[in-house]
Amino acid sequence: MTVLIAPPADLHCGSSVGLCPPGMIILEDSEGGIEWVLPRHQAELWDKWVSDWAYVQRLKSTLGAKLLVVLKGDLTENIHHSTVQLVSPKPTDHVKIAFKALKVPLAIADKIVITRGTPSHAGQGAGLEELVVKLLQTENKDIPIELSYIYEPTIEGVKCNFAHHGAFPGSRKWLEGNVMRYVARSTMFEYITRGETPIQLMDRSHYHRAFHETVRVKRRGGQEYVCETLLSPAYSLASEFALRAKVERELVLSDLGMYVYVIEGGKLAIGKELVVAHDVRDTEVWPPEGE
Repeated sequence: MTVLIAPPADLHCGSSVGLCPPGMIILEDSEGGIEWVLPRHQAELWDKWVSDWAYVQRLKSTLGAKLLVVLKGDLTENIHHSTVQLVSPKPTDHVKIAFKALKVPLAIADKIVITRGTPSHAGQGAGLEELVVKLLQTENKDIPIELSYIYEPTIEGVKCNFAHHGAFPGSRKWLEGNVMRYVARSTMFEYITRGETPIQLMDRSHYHRAFHETVRVKRRGGQEYVCETLLSPAYSLASEFALRAKVERELVLSDLGMYVYVIEGGKLAIGKELVVAHDVRDTEVWPPEGE
């Protein structure tokens, strides 16, 4: 059997720089509501979301694969830290936006698992994400839709591990990947000391950056374990906080899209076709040439 895994993360639905479908009605009451008109950056982000899932659907059909969708947290933005970058001040609107956005993968998935995100975005106890799960379960009763903190499926003999929070990508360019490698190696040793087979795929999100490190642990006797450890990109743009607080150490402040994994016959392949860099700089040549 061939299994295709699509693990998007950090949609931040409800943020004015997050994922949002067109035609959303917000602030509804007995008198009606207001239609949120997508600014260009959100319209382009939505187009990428739809286009990426069309790619996943074609790949699923070509491979004759089962599709596992793992949504790795921060599906909603929520009201936090006095942010003004909001589509709506109502958290329930954020849930509705996420629900409508997730109807796209829901139409092609064979199973969906959501790993809980950050409380400031997902609500205490991931309450907003729980509401999203309930809505999805009501929409489609034919496939399993679950909520988890740490999701660890073994698929065709490949042990995978998905969660929202993970290792920091690095505070300087020459330090990138160090903490990811340390955490992966430590985790692999922990499995070994428990008498378990180490994980072969560790997938995390939260930082809106795309990183991939291959970590190897060799035991006495020559047995080698390999873990592919990845940080996922996002489906939201750099927030005002990111632009202020992180620019001193990063040029490209976020990556967009998702990795795609194919598991067949105990082998794992990693696709990076859908990952693109988001450069937030306002660049120009000034004065214009010829003036």
